[in-house]
Amino acid sequence: MRVILQVTAGPALGRQIPLQSGERARFGSSDSADVCFPEDVQMAEVHFELECQSEQCLVRDLSGTAGTFVNDEPVEEASIEDGDQIVAGQTQLRTVVKGRPGDPKGKPDESQTDQPVEPKLSAVELCQMTDLEEESLQLFRPSHTPEEFFQVLTDNQLFADAIRILSLYLPKRQAIYWAYRAVDDVFPRDLIGDERTALDVTMAWLKDPSEENRRAAMAIAEKLEFANAPSLVAAAACWSEGSMAPAEFDEVPPDPNLTAQMAAAAMTMTATSGEVKSINDRFGKITEIGKQFLAGDVELPA
Repeated sequence: MRVILQVTAGPALGRQIPLQSGERARFGSSDSADVCFPEDVQMAEVHFELECQSEQCLVRDLSGTAGTFVNDEPVEEASIEDGDQIVAGQTQLRTVVKGRPGDPKGKPDESQTDQPVEPKLSAVELCQMTDLEEESLQLFRPSHTPEEFFQVLTDNQLFADAIRILSLYLPKRQAIYWAYRAVDDVFPRDLIGDERTALDVTMAWLKDPSEENRRAAMAIAEKLEFANAPSLVAAAACWSEGSMAPAEFDEVPPDPNLTAQMAAAAMTMTATSGEVKSINDRFGKITEIGKQFLAGDVELPA
């Protein structure tokens, strides 16, 4: 069994902590904890413990009077289910549980489905995770859903911010495919040589997100020095999972938001290439493709 804790609120927003069966980790604000949140001033030095067993994952409160909460209920010890929410201090974490014994055989994992494993983020969380223009922030309302805020931004031609928000909101493979479609369909000139290869390699990964195809995407992105839109699409794919380091080195997991950042950068570069007078037209085409993904009208390549 594997458990991933995703920080959805607090100073470490966006951080992910994976645990495998047989592993145990203590969470707190001090270096004596296995997983440290030094900026959370309300978290105890060692606040709670998570133990990942073969058939269940247990959370235990170690904070004393501060308290650890699971789904808004204080707990001393509790079994964690997929989608549960843990709160310790200012930090809120959602749990993703994979490979639990007894799960139906053939249940698709994240690499086999276009549905996100993690719960979808709110518009407030999305705003916290990206650097928006002041004009965009002024248009935001706490009541907005992500879909509504995306529409508000596009209506006001704040296209770059709209793309940033939707790239974070979509599941990673959908965000990558959106970037692929945008560059392939909207780029103002024909792609040649290694540029074309970067998109072809990305498509191979979209059809089969294997480690071999992910490494191939990394190789072409590095060859192009991450300097153009196709290379950024390939980078979005190669940094969606796995390790950023060469295969022979210790694993260096990518920042969980890096895929969205690379996808958004590829689309913005596509829109701003070519004639200046056509920039908004290209942005408009890209966001229209994005709306197809939001509406569920796009199937991932197979």
